[in-house]
Amino acid sequence: MDRKKIYIILVILVFGVGSLVSDLFATDWYVDNTAAGHNNGTSWSDAWTSFSGIVWGTNGVKAGDTLYISGGSTFKTHTATSDGMFTVGAAGTSGNLITIATGTKSPSPTGHNGRVIFDAANSYAAPIVCLRNYVKIDGEKSGTINWEVRNVYRRAPYSGAVAVALSNGNPHTGNIVTYLSIHDVEDAINCHAVTNTPGSVEISYCQIYNVIGDHAIHATGTAATQVGVYLIFHNTITIRGDPTQSCYGPDGIQGTYGLDIYNNTFNAENATIVGAQHPDFNQFDFHLVESGTINSMVI
Repeated sequence: MDRKKIYIILVILVFGVGSLVSDLFATDWYVDNTAAGHNNGTSWSDAWTSFSGIVWGTNGVKAGDTLYISGGSTFKTHTATSDGMFTVGAAGTSGNLITIATGTKSPSPTGHNGRVIFDAANSYAAPIVCLRNYVKIDGEKSGTINWEVRNVYRRAPYSGAVAVALSNGNPHTGNIVTYLSIHDVEDAINCHAVTNTPGSVEISYCQIYNVIGDHAIHATGTAATQVGVYLIFHNTITIRGDPTQSCYGPDGIQGTYGLDIYNNTFNAENATIVGAQHPDFNQFDFHLVESGTINSMVI
């Protein structure tokens, strides 16, 4: 066997073993606000009892790990006052995301597979903040939504409160938000993708309604030269318009560069006390936007 073939085999073995080691050292972590054990996050009985108690990084949730949040037997509510806001404190990598899921996907889901509810209790702060890379927020349960975010501070005029913050103006990459129900909020999701990285942000299978501020999803990217940087698909978005104010209301999706928007359903409904602008299902300035199939229904 020549040296070139030996080298190729060695490279394959090194990368294969590295991947296996990474999988072997992936850890499951748990949050349950009623756990009565050691509260070190290592099991349901010893789960962390608040979001502020989660340990991130080397000694806690890190790249490749999964963090499960209990939904109780039928549902469990995590409030701004009792559990604090959920802020992701570590980043994954392109090959090893940090996954945050409801208890239904855990190895022992019994008693924890109910609906997870994040109730901001009319707080201005975002219930979910992820200013890190390669994080998946997964509310899926047997093809349905099992994670709900609600009651973020709302008022008129518009104040800028958001339910899921994937950006504070700086770009991040590799983040996924899927199977969330977001409602009774000003704005639902804010995100800012890394320039020219396909799949920098994925928002899919979410249900967004009773949005009264500026937008359901705000997606920005300053200089993408290809589509596919944002993937926004299979969502149901309901926006509101006030006929007494010439149908002022929030937009559905606001965006600019590198957008793929497809197989979404947009609804419109009459409402009062909404954001002071003309509502659009999709509002963008036509820099690298690929619409695909956009299904629209007016109520």
